[in-house]
Amino acid sequence: MFTTFAKRLIPPSLHPAARQARDGFALTTRRLARRLRPGTFQLPPAAVAEVRRRLGRAPANLAVSRDDQMYAILVRAYGPDRAAVEYLTSGHGIFADLSAVVAAHFGGWDQIGSYVDFAAGHGRLTRWLLAERAGNRIWVSDVKPDAVRFQQRQFGVQGFVSATRPADLRAPRPFDCVTVTSLFTHLPDRTFAPWLGRLLSLVNPGGLLAFTTRPRGDKPDDFTFVPESEETILANGVRYTLPVYDYGAAYVSERYVAGALASLGVTRHEFRPLGLCGFQDLYLVTQP
Repeated sequence: MFTTFAKRLIPPSLHPAARQARDGFALTTRRLARRLRPGTFQLPPAAVAEVRRRLGRAPANLAVSRDDQMYAILVRAYGPDRAAVEYLTSGHGIFADLSAVVAAHFGGWDQIGSYVDFAAGHGRLTRWLLAERAGNRIWVSDVKPDAVRFQQRQFGVQGFVSATRPADLRAPRPFDCVTVTSLFTHLPDRTFAPWLGRLLSLVNPGGLLAFTTRPRGDKPDDFTFVPESEETILANGVRYTLPVYDYGAAYVSERYVAGALASLGVTRHEFRPLGLCGFQDLYLVTQP
């Protein structure tokens, strides 16, 4: 509404300087409108009821950030009603697959001494995890400060802001378990192994790093990077976007991942093809 008003205020036939002023005014009003709208909203009751019907349960906290890109991309694909169902069920799918890993390695979520979900976004996983582990015993990290703040405020978790370069990451402590389900799916080759090394350095002896990648599929090479993601699709629809050369879509083979791990001195890992929600490959590395 604000943008349309700005375009009508200064017709396109006017002098270029006037058009530039019009476009600047439109951008300012878009930003103002985004600031004035509520920062969170509740998922629709009908969608939650459908999730309960399918899964027999739903998370207690149903608040979603308006800057949650995972939710926004689902709305674009399916519309708001189905997006809410897909958002919750996909989060539960991630939770269920990671729960099986954690049960095998630790005996359950409550048996982990310290845990962090890295590249955690706005809590699609966290809202399910709260049923198994107290919020103050969950750490989250994300490169987007608003995502970390949202999770801390809504879920009572502990958090720290990540970095675009692995060398710049400042973590407050090491952890017994580190899960990463939305990072290596996006990294270019130049930062893939460095991020693996940095995250492995956060894992305590005997601890576990669980991370996922996009399968290579029919791509001809062991590593293919495409400079597009939900960031480029949504463009100005959210508050904070990452450069495409840092965050795109990476398609990798197990051979590539094994080579990256070997370059870090890791010779053993467990590979579960399509082990996360039947969509992403899952890798498990136990720290000696």
